[in-house]
Amino acid sequence: RMPVVDRFTRPHDARLPVGVDESGTVTRAFEIASFPTTVVVGLDGRVRLYQPTEIPNPEIALDTILDGEFDALARADRMRTP
Repeated sequence: RMPVVDRFTRPHDARLPVGVDESGTVTRAFEIASFPTTVVVGLDGRVRLYQPTEIPNPEIALDTILDGEFDALARADRMRTP
């Protein structure tokens, strides 16, 4: 990753993957016009959160969404495991 991204994510203890959209493909696909913009895409490919500004309390805003996605992932994993 780019050093500037690491300098931002390290103090924020980002535990989810953070990508760098060097080609602009994601920016165009989600019509991102301002930064920061947070987009959470669920396991089914649908957008669960689109926040075109800073999220004041990300742990609150993201917990419900991510908990649901992680639960769905765990259920899917249990269904695959014999």
